[in-house]
Amino acid sequence: MSDVLLLGYAGAAVLALCMLSGLVLTGQPLFGENTWAWLRYVHLISTLLGVAMIAPHLVLALWRRRNGEMVRAAMKWRLTGAGGTVAATIVIVVCTASYSGTRYPNIFPADYSFAYGANRPFAPGLAHTSTNGAFDPRLLVLRLAPIGNRSGPWRKEMSDKGCILKLNFWVCLRSSGTER
Repeated sequence: MSDVLLLGYAGAAVLALCMLSGLVLTGQPLFGENTWAWLRYVHLISTLLGVAMIAPHLVLALWRRRNGEMVRAAMKWRLTGAGGTVAATIVIVVCTASYSGTRYPNIFPADYSFAYGANRPFAPGLAHTSTNGAFDPRLLVLRLAPIGNRSGPWRKEMSDKGCILKLNFWVCLRSSGTER
């Protein structure tokens, strides 16, 4: 067994471990569980070890065959892969740049009472905002709460607060005054 072959097998084993730990880490939140810290470390370390083993494996294999047919084919394959990566990156950057984001109207409701004048919108209280104006409520109270118990009074309480269940999180768009 050559050193290149050994590096290839070791790298493949480490990357298989990385893929397995990644699948488990991806699946855990779908079932309402927190991810395990030790598994996150296994995933991180296996990623780094995989790169550390596969990179020398490829470099040594190509270096030893640098003047052969296979190297020219491998170079063409690498250039095609790099070109596809650059093209996909450009598409992602363009799509990201073209999305303006959600705009929230930071205005007071039409029926808001300015009892102490327009320059004191929150009087007689001492509350104020950085702009002395309104904030859209969705900016202030959007939060994710872990599910906890999927049924019973907890579910009813969250539903009464105006929260909806998305995947394994309660998404609450309005405040009820008492927070859990």
